[in-house]
Amino acid sequence: MKQTIVSPHNSQRNYGIDLLRLVAAFYVIILHTINKGGIYHTTLPFSFQNYACDLLLIASYCAVNIFGIISGYVGYREKQTKLSYSGYLPLWLTVVFYSVIITVVYMCIRPVAVTREDLIISLFPVSKNLYWYFSAYTLVFFLAPFLNRMVCQSTDGELKLLFLLICCVVAMIEYLGQSFSMENGYSAIWLLLLYLVGAIMKKTGIGSRLPALAAAILIILLDLCLFLLSIRTPHKQIFIFSFCFEIQSSYITPFYLASAILHVLLFSRLKFSAPGQRIIGFAAPAAFSVYIVNTQRSFWNYFMNNRFASWAVSSSMGMIAKIIGFSLGFVLAVVFLDYFRQKLFQLLGVKYWAQRLSHVFRKEANV
Repeated sequence: MKQTIVSPHNSQRNYGIDLLRLVAAFYVIILHTINKGGIYHTTLPFSFQNYACDLLLIASYCAVNIFGIISGYVGYREKQTKLSYSGYLPLWLTVVFYSVIITVVYMCIRPVAVTREDLIISLFPVSKNLYWYFSAYTLVFFLAPFLNRMVCQSTDGELKLLFLLICCVVAMIEYLGQSFSMENGYSAIWLLLLYLVGAIMKKTGIGSRLPALAAAILIILLDLCLFLLSIRTPHKQIFIFSFCFEIQSSYITPFYLASAILHVLLFSRLKFSAPGQRIIGFAAPAAFSVYIVNTQRSFWNYFMNNRFASWAVSSSMGMIAKIIGFSLGFVLAVVFLDYFRQKLFQLLGVKYWAQRLSHVFRKEANV
């Protein structure tokens, strides 16, 4: 694996960013396995197992911010193009596909627990808010062309100032009062701001002079500092200049935003050989599906819920190995499962019909 600085104006596919999608999905599974799986709350306070969970959680909490920044980093285009929303239908159908399939499977396995109403609800993922990230991202998706125009028409100086404001002010706005609340990052507004961060990074090349090794070291140091601070307080809170930062309940902190930015800077520089590109190209499209499968309503309630609590009595190293092993295995399993979903969508011509539908809407709107 070689490292190279990727020009912010390079239109070629960035396989490092594709790999980062999978890494972020891996982080998400770690978070859910420890929290929803019941491991963290089963560990004894101040035990090595509890500390191990703290370290894994802190290292993984940047996942949502990574996804949000990548959406802007990849979605930004210098060239002004006509509005096109053809990408949304395949995304929505992917969500419905897994939501319905998994619901049907659980109806067969646990017919009492999963009802026909659950099956009907699975057909409306956005209006029923079945997946908070997808529901929030829907707004980002449809506003992205207008955000791109704003970024394109702004000067680099203006964008760098906006970038600084988001990183230093907006990241702390959650703690200024209820009127400024963005629900700890579980919010479309926060995802919109992350999109802007990614788009600004793409256009201006912010951080492009930071060596990849330095970015990796900074990520490790940031995680270790947060870990050392977290074990000194039972409530997992850090007080800085009268601001109380929640270490394990909010994505909106300067720390996890900085970690996500550093991840993007690091992975955007990675360059891979042809075999590596093929492997990443095969696996990367499944990153979104990993999140959907893991948080599908039936799977979330009947498989993930306190399923792994017994791991808390393992040795700290054994517990870490189980968490990482399961998370990695889950990602790989969904990657292969999603391959068949992609082939099915190709057979049905989903992309073609989405483009035709988008063309009709654009024609009607005269955009």
